[in-house]
Amino acid sequence: MKKITSGTQTVLFILSLLSFMVASCTNLPYKDASTVTMLQTLDETLNHKADYEQHKEQHLQSIKNLTGTANSPENLYMILDKLYAEYYNYNNDSAFYYANIKKQLATSKHLTDQTVDSSLDWAEVHLIAGMFKECSDILEKISFNEPDSIYLAKYYYLYRSLYRAMASVAIEDSLKTNYTNKGLEYLQKRQEILAPESIDYLYSEVEELQSRNQHEEAIELLHQWLRKPDAPIQEQAVLAFMIASSYQQQNQPEKAIYYYALSAINDVKAATHKHTSLHRLASMLFEEGDIERAYSYINYAMSDALSVNFRVNIHYITRLLPIIQQSHDKMMKEKRMQLHLLVLGVSILSVCLLVTIFIVYKGKKKISDAKHSLDRMNSELKDVNSKLSYSNTCLLESNNIKEAYIGYYMDLCSNYINKVEEYRNNLNNIARNQGAGEVLKAIHKPSFLKNDLDSFYESFDSAFLKIFPHFVEQFNALLQPDKQIYPKQDELLNTELRIFALIRLGIGDSLKIADFLRRSPSTIYNYRVKYRNAAINNRDDFDNQVRNIGL
Repeated sequence: MKKITSGTQTVLFILSLLSFMVASCTNLPYKDASTVTMLQTLDETLNHKADYEQHKEQHLQSIKNLTGTANSPENLYMILDKLYAEYYNYNNDSAFYYANIKKQLATSKHLTDQTVDSSLDWAEVHLIAGMFKECSDILEKISFNEPDSIYLAKYYYLYRSLYRAMASVAIEDSLKTNYTNKGLEYLQKRQEILAPESIDYLYSEVEELQSRNQHEEAIELLHQWLRKPDAPIQEQAVLAFMIASSYQQQNQPEKAIYYYALSAINDVKAATHKHTSLHRLASMLFEEGDIERAYSYINYAMSDALSVNFRVNIHYITRLLPIIQQSHDKMMKEKRMQLHLLVLGVSILSVCLLVTIFIVYKGKKKISDAKHSLDRMNSELKDVNSKLSYSNTCLLESNNIKEAYIGYYMDLCSNYINKVEEYRNNLNNIARNQGAGEVLKAIHKPSFLKNDLDSFYESFDSAFLKIFPHFVEQFNALLQPDKQIYPKQDELLNTELRIFALIRLGIGDSLKIADFLRRSPSTIYNYRVKYRNAAINNRDDFDNQVRNIGL
């Protein structure tokens, strides 16, 4: 066996180096393939984010259209409430707008129950906007006439959410502890009045379990609900988020990443812009070393939070974004260095391969020239075949038209001979019975010629439509919708359609068409110009388009 040359050794070394660098660039820290698959699914879902938002906008518009059909203040309030619920996770400014409209309607129309509901929504939009003081003031003004009011659960939920949000931004530990304890008090109050079989009860129960670090029990309860086949997509997003939170507290990052990604997928599909799961996922990916995805996700989350003015998320994201940005910039700098090394390696490898490529090129050039010559001949042959096929089609159509019109012509001649004979007999009877004066009157009657013309056009229309049964529809397809023409109910074709029927038969001279239709040449010309200007496609080619109808 021959020794490997030093040049070959150099090439092998460069290839090994390139393989190592590519592997180091693509190595991800995940052990479970399902986690990688879920993140890839999330990437694909984010690529179709605009499609889901478009569907959401269409759904919102359909609800807005219902406002015009409201027949009572209560009915209008229900529609506005639906709009508020749809905008709540989609656009904070719009949710703020509809919460305000609901509040004004309930107040002006003295809707008692709706007044409480609208006040709760009004507090809620201030909460998600990060206006904690205003939210607290609104909640303090709400009073319940009945202790078992259907709105009491939401009232407790808002206080729970308010104190939890205040605890998350509190600087002093004493304040954080105080807010957390108050939030847990309202969580317990809410749980006491909720139906045990409701999803809200599950959320409260899981929050309580998580607050006591009983994460295994919380995860088991959440999985039971998540496995239900009929769970709404937004509900699936919340359940997956809570499962991820428990796994994160248990220091099981890969499982937490899996369920945060699942939650984010459902958020995107539901067109939710409050991507809490997405920025939580970005934080975990950053900790696990997947900086590129973390950077992508945190920017998605920030873009959506800014677009809908979701201040709570903006507050969290702005604390995390600079850290990820810095690491991402460092990673990109390292990748650029790797890229420079890759370019250098490829350059050296290119020089080593250049001679081989030149030799191969010389051989391939001959093959390529022969192939191009063969391709050119094949292309010319295809053109000839295409033209021949088109000519055959035209000839076949021409023969069909000739056969049809020869029969039509013979029938027409026979009919006219019969009519002439009938007309002669009729004049003979008039002359014999009424005298020559009445014969002259009969000859000058316009009805004879008109009836014959009507019969002639009817025969022409019938014969033409037997050859081109879809001519009217296909002709109108060439015109703008508001310029299309159709015959009356008792007609097969009208004058305009007959003009273009004659053009389809190959009669393009306006003088001949005018003689045939008993119209002036200027009238025929004006009709042709009118419909040429109404053409959808190229106006200059309109007559050719008409001639190709039915091919």
